[in-house]
Amino acid sequence: MSFGRFNWKTAEDQYKQGQYLEALCSTITYIDSEIGAKFKADPEAGVSVPHGSMQLFIKVSNNEFQLLSPFVDISQAQKLVILRKVCEINFNILSLAKIECKEDTLSFLFRCPLEACEAWKIYDILREVCWTADKYDDDFVVLHNARWVYQPVIDMYSADRQEKSWNGLKQTLAEANNWITYWKQLGYKYLVWDVIYITLMKVEYIAAPQGFLKKSH
Repeated sequence: MSFGRFNWKTAEDQYKQGQYLEALCSTITYIDSEIGAKFKADPEAGVSVPHGSMQLFIKVSNNEFQLLSPFVDISQAQKLVILRKVCEINFNILSLAKIECKEDTLSFLFRCPLEACEAWKIYDILREVCWTADKYDDDFVVLHNARWVYQPVIDMYSADRQEKSWNGLKQTLAEANNWITYWKQLGYKYLVWDVIYITLMKVEYIAAPQGFLKKSH
């Protein structure tokens, strides 16, 4: 993994000098060095990048950067509900990439000329596609009977990390219980709700059980 200022500065300098393809390769290398190396070796063939329950296919064709990411299959889903939500996502959440439906498959799509592939733009497009997929894929599958086009790649935490996480959660709940008891004894029952709220925020923002933070978008 390469995630440093060197590749980012290189991408910005190359873009300013009109080396648009090289700038695109450096931007992708900044995000992930292995993926960047594969993409740079043959941009026209492109690369496939697994991300959760989807695959991002990125390549250069006809002097354009192209992104295709099949998302979910809605052939047996509640289509009206899902498509209404897709419209909301396209108009209110996504800025440049869009979700399109073709043969009952929802896919993220984006393309632009190489001369428009400024580093921040490409980074933000990849980030918003991954973030949006992470946020809505489970909703579509669990609530509306869609199906994943690709089965999620799940890496389980080690037994040691699971144990530490569980102990950390129990400690957080024990601390909350102590504070609740304390404020009740002093007669400040209204502060109990503050304790509950803070505890839930600890779980949501520190443990981040859904895999993303609200502040990340």
